[in-house]
Amino acid sequence: MADVVVLNKLDSAELDAAAQVVADVQAANPHATIVRATSPVTLEPGPSLAGKRVLVVEDGPTITHGGVPFGAGTVAARHAGVTERSDPRPFRRRLDRRHVREVPSDRPGSAGDGLRRGPTRRTRPDHPSRRR
Repeated sequence: MADVVVLNKLDSAELDAAAQVVADVQAANPHATIVRATSPVTLEPGPSLAGKRVLVVEDGPTITHGGVPFGAGTVAARHAGVTERSDPRPFRRRLDRRHVREVPSDRPGSAGDGLRRGPTRRTRPDHPSRRR
């Protein structure tokens, strides 16, 4: 077992959920030191987002593969006072389909928006599945 357990992103976790994780760690490893950490997100200086409707473009794997419903962009938007997130799904047909991968989801602003940029296995010409 670990000597130290680092619990990160506690600034965006629900208090009850964080307390449950601490209790679980203490039960599984009572001698471990628990270090609590935060990962604050900041926006560069610019216009105020308070009360605005914005399109949040999230970062990759945690959203696209990890099933997490939101990322740092959404957290930053909430802290900046954004009242509504724009749903990009109605506009995705305008994107270059070579760089879009469909991921089923019904959550606006999530991986299901199909807005993953860059080559995927299906579109990379050098991928083994394309050599037929």
